[in-house]
Amino acid sequence: MPILIGILLCLNAPVSSSKNTFKAKVIENTKRSVVTVHTSTSLKAYGPIITKREGTGCIVDKTQGVILTNRHVVDPMAINTYNVTFYNGEQADAKLCYYDPWLDYAFLKVPPEEIPNDATTMTLSNTAPAINQAVFIVSNNEGKGASMHTGNVSSIHEVMGSMPQHSINVSMNTKGGSSGSPIVDSQEKAIALNYASDENFGIGLHPAYIQYALPFIRHGKIPVRKHIGAITATYSLNDGVKYRNFPKAKVKAYVKQFPTALGNAIQVVRVLNGTPADGKLIAGDILWAVDGQVIGPHLVTLDMAMNNAHASEVRLTICRNGEWLDIEMPLYDLEDHKVTQMVSFGGALFFETDDIFSEKVGLPPGTLTFTNTEANTTFASVPHMKRGESMYFLVELCTIANTKISSLEQLVQHIPQLIKQRYFTVDYVQMFPHSDPLSELFGQRISQRYVCKADIEYDINSSEPRLLKFHREQMEWSSKLIQ
Repeated sequence: MPILIGILLCLNAPVSSSKNTFKAKVIENTKRSVVTVHTSTSLKAYGPIITKREGTGCIVDKTQGVILTNRHVVDPMAINTYNVTFYNGEQADAKLCYYDPWLDYAFLKVPPEEIPNDATTMTLSNTAPAINQAVFIVSNNEGKGASMHTGNVSSIHEVMGSMPQHSINVSMNTKGGSSGSPIVDSQEKAIALNYASDENFGIGLHPAYIQYALPFIRHGKIPVRKHIGAITATYSLNDGVKYRNFPKAKVKAYVKQFPTALGNAIQVVRVLNGTPADGKLIAGDILWAVDGQVIGPHLVTLDMAMNNAHASEVRLTICRNGEWLDIEMPLYDLEDHKVTQMVSFGGALFFETDDIFSEKVGLPPGTLTFTNTEANTTFASVPHMKRGESMYFLVELCTIANTKISSLEQLVQHIPQLIKQRYFTVDYVQMFPHSDPLSELFGQRISQRYVCKADIEYDINSSEPRLLKFHREQMEWSSKLIQ
């Protein structure tokens, strides 16, 4: 704990900045709810492998041992172990209870009896964040203990994150390790969950998302999460008037209805291949209403309408180049695309893509691929990006040994024969640019749909192939030998 904050707490004096004053009791109670989350990674489906990382979390249900943090802190697309440190230095092992498939939040569980008796529970605010609202965070300060930072809400209608999520911006000086910190108001309630920041601002996830999910977690259930597959962002309706035939009269009424929106609404940026929105929505569509309810600048309104839909579809009202359309849009279950199985084979880790991975590379969700491979092993002859000793692949697998392999189940069935055969070929589609000095296009050759073939020799020194599965009931991964 920084010395200044410790002195102020001991004196029971208010902590303040030039703009904000918070009661010492509010800060102390918040501090007692905050934990440091330690994540250790052994295997990971995609992305750089960071063996150890730290973030922040907070207790949201002390009786059940539920801790809220960010999805990226727990790194769910990997096989991890978790440990949390409470405010007083006591520690407990934790397990991953749930993570959202799109949004940057997750829940860990620890044995309730291992939570310090005087630890507190963080309460989520039922009031929407407000512009200029005074807030603070208590967070893990780059792995060096707790620190406090104060600020003010500067924006409440942002659409940001790795996947689109309703976010708020806070003018605040933060440090590394603040991911997963609750953003707290003067009433000792969390108005958002911090998930990104730099030295001048913090970005928080809207609390309505977590308020929706927490009751499911308390009852041992998976939150119902539905979507259409549209990637969205905010768009100025004033620009829509100039460029897209949006009616000017509607802008005036919109500004009156949503005075803090600054004339911004929600538009489609692109859609995920193979999802319901594919072929029905296009880039530039302004999402005006869902099932008759005006969305406005509130992406959370659309997200909650999809989650709570009683039917298998929602009715979207959109504006496309000045034309108003009603579209019946089917929904799909986001849980169906989570990475819950992986196959370790020949030094590579195969998986079926989730929505986040698919959005970044343009593949339909559920596509079989691999990205992380041990150096100098079976699949090293496939072109890849090399960083130090690590190799990263971005490929769409087509056939292995001249047999179409499109799922982990099919791969598992063929692995024994591939090992016995030892020499085989792989047909794949390259999903990243090749360096090409002769190309006049930035010295690169774009090869996203370039079908390639590689000759593969199975490395007999590879570790034995295994099927890895995540079991939600036990909140842990299992490993089964493939033979």
